[in-house]
Amino acid sequence: MKKHICLILALAMLLGLSACGGSPAAVPAGSGTAPPQTASAEPKPVTETIPGYAPEETALPDWLEGLWPEHSGLSGGWDSDGDTMWFLPDTDDSAETLFAAGYDTVTGTWQRCGISTGEARYPRVKAISTAGGALWAMIEEYAAGGGRIPDDAGYYLFYKNLNDGTELLSRIPLAGDAGTESSMAELHTILALDGSHVLLTSPSSTYVLDPAANVLGSPALGLNGWPNYMRVNGQLYIYRWDAEDEGFWLLDTDSMSYSRHIPVDGCGCFSSSAGNFNCTVDGALRRFDIQSGANEPVFSWMDVALSADDLGGFSCFENSKGEFFYMGKSGLIRVYETMIPAKRALTLACFGDTNDMPAGYTSRGAMSYSMSDELEDAVIRFNNTDPEYRIVLKPVSYSSNDERDRLLIELATGSDVDVIDTSILPENALKGGLLTDMLPYLDADGAVSRDDFIAPLFNAMLKNGGLYEYTDKFTLMTLISDAGLYPGRQDWTADYIAQQRAERPDMRVPFREDMLEAMIWASTAEFIDWEHMTCSFDSLAFTGWLKLLESLPAEQGYGGAQGVFFSLECDIAGSVYFSPRMSYPNGYVFAGFPEASGTGSYFVRLRSSSEIAGGFFSTPGDTYGHNTRIGIMASSANKDGAWRFVRTLMLGGDDVSLANGIPVSKAGFEAGLDYAASRVQEGYEQFAFTQADADAMRELVYGTTRLVHTDDALLTLIRSEVNAYLGGGKSAEDAAKQLQSRVSVYLAEQS
Repeated sequence: MKKHICLILALAMLLGLSACGGSPAAVPAGSGTAPPQTASAEPKPVTETIPGYAPEETALPDWLEGLWPEHSGLSGGWDSDGDTMWFLPDTDDSAETLFAAGYDTVTGTWQRCGISTGEARYPRVKAISTAGGALWAMIEEYAAGGGRIPDDAGYYLFYKNLNDGTELLSRIPLAGDAGTESSMAELHTILALDGSHVLLTSPSSTYVLDPAANVLGSPALGLNGWPNYMRVNGQLYIYRWDAEDEGFWLLDTDSMSYSRHIPVDGCGCFSSSAGNFNCTVDGALRRFDIQSGANEPVFSWMDVALSADDLGGFSCFENSKGEFFYMGKSGLIRVYETMIPAKRALTLACFGDTNDMPAGYTSRGAMSYSMSDELEDAVIRFNNTDPEYRIVLKPVSYSSNDERDRLLIELATGSDVDVIDTSILPENALKGGLLTDMLPYLDADGAVSRDDFIAPLFNAMLKNGGLYEYTDKFTLMTLISDAGLYPGRQDWTADYIAQQRAERPDMRVPFREDMLEAMIWASTAEFIDWEHMTCSFDSLAFTGWLKLLESLPAEQGYGGAQGVFFSLECDIAGSVYFSPRMSYPNGYVFAGFPEASGTGSYFVRLRSSSEIAGGFFSTPGDTYGHNTRIGIMASSANKDGAWRFVRTLMLGGDDVSLANGIPVSKAGFEAGLDYAASRVQEGYEQFAFTQADADAMRELVYGTTRLVHTDDALLTLIRSEVNAYLGGGKSAEDAAKQLQSRVSVYLAEQS
């Protein structure tokens, strides 16, 4: 602990020294009065241009738009033949007409190829592939709409010669693999070798077929299911991860053997009709020399994206003109070489994609960084709209506290970072003068103001009167109770719960393990006064929590003859789509934790770390990816530009879902409630999210004022004492006194 305190003091001193050297000094914590020097300055559009790449959306024909409203019309898979990309549209399984869509990337023309399914029962097109002027499709008999899959379900091969229009549809005569229960083979991938031969893969075998589905051979290619492949000038390169020499291998389609090995990782490699071997490495598309292995960057994916959603698939193709095409959020994106504005760089520090990345962080696709979708989207929107600045990423990582401390010193003494994903930082690092108070910038801004935010959520972000980090979304933790059994806040006590459980022993209640982590987290908000750095764990309320926790069952089933008494909700935003009325048909109440002040409910920052001990308890960050936490470095020489980026994040994107958290923005929250009400799941109309649900959610959010603290050392301390109590040997009162003493010492050290 002393080491950590010394580090924070050192950071503050180092920041002061860096300010003397010419970098702007840190705003003193809690002052909230230092106005930005140029907060209202207008952007200065740059006139100089440099060679680069720019993206543009390619319009889809009317017959492709709106096929499947929740997804892109082209998200069903693709392959290339020459300069033409062929797509399997993402259609409803009940569509009467199945087809593939072809786009000539040179002429800009579309064509449609119908796919016959013949007598196939419940047919769906599993995959397509094209080569040599022929289109192949693998059709699977599949139980669409809840229908029964036939006992003898299998696959059909569709073939069409795109030059003369010849079509064939044949059942694939492959039996199930040895040792399996199925009478038919389980097929995964279809890969066109040329205009007259196609390759099919199963979990253990590879087959070569002709257009009439005659099996011509079963070469031992070691593909094992779903091979990653790319076409370079029509030649097939197949990735083998189980080979002694891992990488891509050139497939000789005449001898069905491998002839050339390229030791390149198989993630993010793309087809090209320009003869180039393109792969994604460290967030950039790079061009490899097949002979030497040398490579050079072509462009960064962040620079050619129109939306964060565009970065998910990396299904990219280079045509003979050197133009790149990939499937974006709402259609096809063309990336072309041109002159682009030479904007000033703002450096954003975020977690990097390394083997030592802290638990819970995952990178998107083959990108070299890890951040929330909202932060990615803000970077893209800012880079596409700000006339003066653009964001460049600086991935950083650590795997130990010592490495983290060295990183903090580096950040404090360096001047190359302008904006930082503050989830990198330990909670107490904010006390070291590392970050800038953004309130003066907010108050001087004409596009966004404090009134745009939900007051209790916005206030929960403030530290000592200053806004040092901005979080765009939270979740909320509470207890939900049967409306008929809820006595009101005043009488919602541990004793009352114990009494009702005795009278209704068959009613469902949470697991002890679930409630353990919830109470540990909630206690940091309920029993600690962070302004005065004092605590009250020796209170009757906390001993009541301990006794309630001990009384809960260690295990329980999903049943309950008398329904649900109360339940734990740690992801209140995500739950709006699955109304609590499914569990509480007689009505529900957001009861909160018993004997707590206020509503007994607590805001929680979406965690990026999954290092949470115990059972079911988690937050959306563990499931959906971490949320956005952003701050401006005190040492930044570009604070005005950095603020404009933070403002871009504050203004939000087009995400209207509450599934990933409660927006701090009033408008975002209301849009989320409206969106929830518009989504009625078929078959569950009686549990649809209603106006009454929206009103209850709104009252809950606006009535909650406290934020749990995620200091891992503090959580570990509380957890150890609570577990010691549950292990026996101490009374609740003695355990509370012991915890009171230990946390008091901890808070004194922190202050």
